[in-house]
Amino acid sequence: MKSFSINTDKDHVFVPGRIYGTENPTDFYEVLSKNDSGYTLLKYIKTTFVKFDNRDIAKVKRGDMYDEFVDKTIYYVAYKSANPQKIGSNKEKSVVGAFPASKKAIVENYFNNHSQQDVNDDFLTKLVETVNQ
Repeated sequence: MKSFSINTDKDHVFVPGRIYGTENPTDFYEVLSKNDSGYTLLKYIKTTFVKFDNRDIAKVKRGDMYDEFVDKTIYYVAYKSANPQKIGSNKEKSVVGAFPASKKAIVENYFNNHSQQDVNDDFLTKLVETVNQ
């Protein structure tokens, strides 16, 4: 399968990791921003099953005694569909480190101009679009 889309309030396009040579080639990544001649932003969600731990007194007191699925979101930046660079966390230092030194000033300036915003899908998408200009 090359890709698939889910249409909600916006289009969500997913591609297999093997297209970008990711660490999880059989998993699918959401394409948040694509530019064939620049940077592409990918989003990967790793879901794990966490069994309820009856030794967790705080959860027991709250009545939260259920197994759960926990999502971890990981973002990647790829240049011209090359191997993507993992963004280790949503902290400025980690995001800046995912780009080459020649783009460092642009990324840092974007963070300075948007310091009150949460680093999420929209923030990173607009950041990558700014870097691609």
